[in-house]
Amino acid sequence: MDKKNFIIILIGAVVIFFLLFNSNLFNTNYDGQVFSFNYPNNWEINDSYTDSNTTVILLVPNNGSNAVEINLIGPKSNPNNNTNLGNYITSNIVDVYNQVYPNDNGGNLIPDPDYMLVSNKSVNINGLNGSDMVFKVAEYGELGDPHEFIEEVILQKGEYFYEARLDYSPNATTQYAHSDFMKIVNSLQFN
Repeated sequence: MDKKNFIIILIGAVVIFFLLFNSNLFNTNYDGQVFSFNYPNNWEINDSYTDSNTTVILLVPNNGSNAVEINLIGPKSNPNNNTNLGNYITSNIVDVYNQVYPNDNGGNLIPDPDYMLVSNKSVNINGLNGSDMVFKVAEYGELGDPHEFIEEVILQKGEYFYEARLDYSPNATTQYAHSDFMKIVNSLQFN
């Protein structure tokens, strides 16, 4: 076999491997009444329900890890019919994450001294404007709890808001989780 034929066969093999690998990696689809999205085969829908006209989908890795989960939630309206994205984020996300209960008996919420907004950037996903934020928050919402990271992508469609949330422990391998999360978010279609 000459060098030219060998290179053509090698390139063909690489192309076939790439196509097979990608088609098996990301070919699962959720098509619901509110939204649809694609997700990798190494994730599975663990729970889904509708509550007060809001659909919630929980995805987890199918390797049994509980250190990472993805939630897709929507549509949600802002209280008092306020359709400002910034106000929605402040009242429904930031004001919730930066508060903790003083102990396991509850009590009045207090500021979490270890809360942190790690990053915040504007995004546009399939024509919808929104924000992509990463928070360091108390895992169980009580003072002294270990902290986890939450990445929230909030998108606005008209007067409604959609949340995509990635929760992960600081000890979790997050590189694959963030990449898979963004693939899911970028595939979102709203019905």
